[in-house]
Amino acid sequence: MKQSTKRFFSLIAAFVLVTAAFLIYFNLAEPVYQEAQERKAQAMSRESFVQNQRASILQVKNSIASYKGEGQFQDVVSLALPLNPDLAGAFAQITSLVQNNRLALQGVTVNVPVMQTASVKSKALSGKTVGASATAILKPFGVITFQIRLIGSYEDFKAFLKNLESNIRIFDIQKISFQPAAKPDQNLYMYDLTVSTYYQGQ
Repeated sequence: MKQSTKRFFSLIAAFVLVTAAFLIYFNLAEPVYQEAQERKAQAMSRESFVQNQRASILQVKNSIASYKGEGQFQDVVSLALPLNPDLAGAFAQITSLVQNNRLALQGVTVNVPVMQTASVKSKALSGKTVGASATAILKPFGVITFQIRLIGSYEDFKAFLKNLESNIRIFDIQKISFQPAAKPDQNLYMYDLTVSTYYQGQ
């Protein structure tokens, strides 16, 4: 075989090896790198959320430890039951929980805050069965309702509900419905839930 022919085949072989190396990098190494970066970002986000929650819990503990009167106790209560609706704060807490539990937020609808009056009814019974109803009117409180749609795995949604129930601000889950968001053999669902939170009446 001529020297020029050998050189030609060597160049072709080198080109094929370089092309194969690029294909392997873009098809294998690049997706792995991107996935690692996404996991790193999620871990940093979860760590930031945990630190914020710890700071809030520490604030509550410090407030309780230094409690000397009704005024300071009101500050502690206000973390769980704010004095005003604070829609931005409630929405921020919900979105943080969604992100840190690896769920995808598809939509949120907020109902206009409604003031409700809590009442206590008692019946006095004497002699015959005669009922007398007395109503003690308590301080009114506000209710904010969120309609939330999420997509994610069952395990992540379960963790989200657990964190929502133990959140600093009070959130009550009123209704949950779900349906598959992918093939039956895939662990991916769409969740619709109604969540209420409260604030103190002025």
